[in-house]
Amino acid sequence: MSRSHAPHPSLHSHAPHPNRSPAQKIAWTRPEDCQEPGAVELAEALLGAAHMFKQRGNLCFARAEPGLSELSVPRARLLAAVVDAMEAGQERIRMGDLTAALGVTARNITTIVDGLEREGLLARKRDSTDRRAILLELTEKGCAHVERIHALQRDLAERMFAPLNSHERQALHALLARLVRHMSQVPASATNGREEAPA
Repeated sequence: MSRSHAPHPSLHSHAPHPNRSPAQKIAWTRPEDCQEPGAVELAEALLGAAHMFKQRGNLCFARAEPGLSELSVPRARLLAAVVDAMEAGQERIRMGDLTAALGVTARNITTIVDGLEREGLLARKRDSTDRRAILLELTEKGCAHVERIHALQRDLAERMFAPLNSHERQALHALLARLVRHMSQVPASATNGREEAPA
């Protein structure tokens, strides 16, 4: 799940500077005459938190029971997207739809699906209405696997957000949702493309 990062903090890095604590980095990025955090500081704090969440998630899976310990966060996210599609009334989901849903490249989706199919968790099917499209469906083993993943995720999430009370969780959720809505309206030319998520 991890990627190589530049040795100094930037908007495109998911990890804080290796030689600075988050508090030190905030003090470094905030102008002396400004009491409110700037946009760059907020971006760095958000990306730093996301990076730490990913690290903890990978560690949690690595220490999980056999079968889950080999399941990386990108694979878990892909399985979750298939489950979401099923719960929305779709028996299967197109591989192409996962590219947008997960924010990764088609090549990455193919690599992740290949691994899950080898493990018997997913099955590829041809779309009868479009021979070029590939549909994905969970196998019986995959459904059981997802149930175990959900239990692991709930436990991990509760521990991660333990410092926040109910009001703070609601406020954070609302703010993040607002940012997502805003970013969804930003032209694709203004971003650097989709993230490469290792399988």
